[in-house]
Amino acid sequence: MKTILLLTAIIFTATARADEQVISTFSWKELADAGKLTAGTLTGAPDNALKVENRGPGAMSATVLTIVQPKITTDFYAVTGEVRYDNVEGNGFLEMWSHFGETAAYFSRTLGLAGPMAKLTGTSDWRAFTLPFNAKGASSRPSKLVVNVKLPGKGSVFLRNLKLVQSTSFDGAATQTGGGWSDRTAGIVGGVGGALIGCLGALIECLAARGKAQRFVVNAVRVLIGAGVAFALGGLAAVALRQPYGVWYAFLLLGVLVVMIFPFRLRRYQDRYREFELRRMTSMDATAR
Repeated sequence: MKTILLLTAIIFTATARADEQVISTFSWKELADAGKLTAGTLTGAPDNALKVENRGPGAMSATVLTIVQPKITTDFYAVTGEVRYDNVEGNGFLEMWSHFGETAAYFSRTLGLAGPMAKLTGTSDWRAFTLPFNAKGASSRPSKLVVNVKLPGKGSVFLRNLKLVQSTSFDGAATQTGGGWSDRTAGIVGGVGGALIGCLGALIECLAARGKAQRFVVNAVRVLIGAGVAFALGGLAAVALRQPYGVWYAFLLLGVLVVMIFPFRLRRYQDRYREFELRRMTSMDATAR
């Protein structure tokens, strides 16, 4: 029983990530009403997105968002949101410049092959994106953030649900996607999964200790082991495919812990049921005599 409770506590502790914080959210309509929309056109409902189009034939750069004096208080932050694009020629990308005072500026770009930092090429439905930055070691906080859309040729890019988030770790900032599967989602999945496994494990332990429901106990543990193997393999596959932390962490954690604990518990439960059966047979023999 103590092992089951420890498993639940580990999962809850490891998956509870309270370090992410949303600093600001951005509405294209509100920016347009305030005269602060610098590029693109509004699409209206239901997407309420900003459309940036390059009609070609040359490259194009459009500044879509400027955040002056962002209220960032940690070393790790990101602009996140959702993006979709149609018929983008070549490799386009989103870009964030972090300005520190008047002289220093550094960029983050979505030039990856997959995930929320993937480049913009061809056509894609809505997906999450993130533009993270690690300012550890900087002597001051950023004074301005500038977000650009860069297209080498023809194509259209749509943006919505942009947020400025910060975190106490780069892992947290880099995986805050503003939509889809994030660290917060991973925490919820891990917490709920850990609670369910903990409750089922406690029930199994109670039944096995009393020698009750042998078939249920054995089959339930086997199902848990199978699910643990599946979770672990899924997590490892996500790591191999370089998926963000929020995708693989909860699955890998649950899978590894279940596979480490329950196979040994299954052997112990089977031995316990054999002891109960031997006691029952011995008792029957004694009564017959």
